[in-house]
Amino acid sequence: MISFLVDSNLGRKWVLAISTLGSSCCLYIFTVDTSSQAQWIVSCVFQFLGNCMWGTLYTYTTEVYPTALRTIGFGFSASIGRVAGATAPVISGFLIEKDLYIALHVSSSILILTGLLMIFLPLETRGQGIH
Repeated sequence: MISFLVDSNLGRKWVLAISTLGSSCCLYIFTVDTSSQAQWIVSCVFQFLGNCMWGTLYTYTTEVYPTALRTIGFGFSASIGRVAGATAPVISGFLIEKDLYIALHVSSSILILTGLLMIFLPLETRGQGIH
């Protein structure tokens, strides 16, 4: 399903933006509706959209760099992701200690900002030849 979305007419950047904004909506709904059935459904949708987001991101990242710089660009992007992944639990732990809902709303806000920024990505790589 994810590979279908990556190659759909929406294009890579729109699949990225929609799945990221959808993930933020799921996080918000998760904090508002506390019934176990709703949280189970929202968790499943969130996981699906997160997989769409990451699958498309890895496709887009490798295609956006020229071939001569692709390994450097992908390595740089991966290292930024690793640093963020190492610091996120510390920041999340601090926020959860204060209030769980603050942590979820901060995460949702970051996803909203990221999704909106993805709309303004300058390149669409779907259907483009490799440079």
